[in-house]
Amino acid sequence: MLNEEKVKLMAEIALYEKQQHEQLKRAGNYFRQDYISSHLLKSFIIYTIGFVCIMGTAFLYQAEEILTNLNLEEWDELLKPWGIAYLIGLLGYLFFVHRTYKIRYNRAARVMRLYIAKLKRLERRYEFQEKSKELAKGGTRT
Repeated sequence: MLNEEKVKLMAEIALYEKQQHEQLKRAGNYFRQDYISSHLLKSFIIYTIGFVCIMGTAFLYQAEEILTNLNLEEWDELLKPWGIAYLIGLLGYLFFVHRTYKIRYNRAARVMRLYIAKLKRLERRYEFQEKSKELAKGGTRT
């Protein structure tokens, strides 16, 4: 005989898994610091590549002027503002990425906790049903 409440709970868990699959995967595969660190590393690489592309484009746009006036002592003065802009932009971007992925992980962890609570509730239903069957079998023998 099927327990209607148990079937509803199982359907609810299946629907929850289907809707929250991405968040369950995020929270289940990583610890918080590992999750955030992996995204920080990816963001660092992407930002650096983007900055180098922008700097390369600016250099190519002004290549003739730069190469005709090439003086090694002026390179420090020319590159210092670019380096400072890179560091300030990188720190700001990484701060933003850290906050964003910390919030995303916390939401995913909350979803995971709810999912686990539902699974535990279903497990308790099964345990209760098994104990009821055992008691019913034991009670008819005496």
